[in-house]
Amino acid sequence: MKSSLNKISRLRFPRCVLPIELNDCTSELHHFCDASEVAFGACIYIRTINQDRKVHVALLASKARVAPIRGITIPRLEVSAAVETTKLDAVVRRELDILLLRSNFWSDSTTVLAYIQDLRSKLCCTH
Repeated sequence: MKSSLNKISRLRFPRCVLPIELNDCTSELHHFCDASEVAFGACIYIRTINQDRKVHVALLASKARVAPIRGITIPRLEVSAAVETTKLDAVVRRELDILLLRSNFWSDSTTVLAYIQDLRSKLCCTH
């Protein structure tokens, strides 16, 4: 029994995220994140469109965390959710064997959106 435990790393569960009828299609990822006083989380969907404009959407991954007991503000938890989303994106992209057109990140937090805008302005060169 113990000797078979080292075989567990080779264990695979193939999962079909694209229906067979969507052979020739374009795919994109949609990432959502949110937070509350008690938890924060992220989920990723894949959206595919074939040449006949047929759309298929499937949940690829999700992750949730309980908010720390010590008082953390909702904006801080929203940023934590956004960070968790980017980490989950890296895992999904590494494991997914599909050519992706683009990724879309969605958040209803103005704090997260302002934080991203601030990062963009710091990373861009101004002449």
